[in-house]
Amino acid sequence: MKRGMAYLKKLLFVSVFFSILLFTCGFVRIKVRSVYPEEIKKEEKAEESLKEETEGSVFRDQESPSVSEKDDSGYVPSGGYYGYGDFTPELIAPTVLPEIIEDNGADIFLVGDSRTVYAYMDTCDERANWLAACGSSYPYFVERYLPLLDRTNLRGKKIVILYGINDVSYYGKEAAMAGWLEFYNGKAQDWIRRGAAVYACSVLGFDYSSLRDKSVCSYADIINMNRAVEDYNTMMEAALPSNIGYIKLHYTTDKPLRDGVHYSYAEDRNIYDGIINYLK
Repeated sequence: MKRGMAYLKKLLFVSVFFSILLFTCGFVRIKVRSVYPEEIKKEEKAEESLKEETEGSVFRDQESPSVSEKDDSGYVPSGGYYGYGDFTPELIAPTVLPEIIEDNGADIFLVGDSRTVYAYMDTCDERANWLAACGSSYPYFVERYLPLLDRTNLRGKKIVILYGINDVSYYGKEAAMAGWLEFYNGKAQDWIRRGAAVYACSVLGFDYSSLRDKSVCSYADIINMNRAVEDYNTMMEAALPSNIGYIKLHYTTDKPLRDGVHYSYAEDRNIYDGIINYLK
């Protein structure tokens, strides 16, 4: 018995000694990769993120003073999609990422909430850079995405704001409008002076019949929310500075929503392809 215990102690000591030696000499490498996106979302670009960040990322400190001309927008989505690859609904990842920060080196930035996250996953469109997070609204934009864009060379860039549905839901239409107008009258003007074009998009409403969990919202809740969204759109379009483009979105398919809130696969491709083609 004693001999067996002595053998186990000796074996344990040897194992610990060699483990320490291996870690100390650098023979053992432990690589941890976060499941949350940081700078590059596509798996094939993950290993290149450091290189892109230091050599050519659009998210870097540069100044390019310029003056942007007024650009009046009247957006009508296109009916088709000239896509990248053979994508079908079955190929879309079943789990929605909490955040997308995708730098494709494009001159268009699409910035939004979970509706834009779904759009990225539905289209994988590389003609735009994507900045979007589920459940986000104006405060998240100010904290997370405004600094990224502010450090970017904005000459010739087009920044499309696709927020609003969460803002109206969380804070009410008046408070939501006040927050975004602060941005459009403030930092957005600075970006325009640096050579960017800034666009605000109208907000599309809910569909009660498509909601999976009807215990969350009553029919009256949905009606009131959609009215608030319409009022928000009307007030925002009237109050926007004249040098901020306004893109009017509308549904283009018979069943535009997959769950009552987020756009369907076909609607995502129509809406976002339409926005990108319009800006191109």
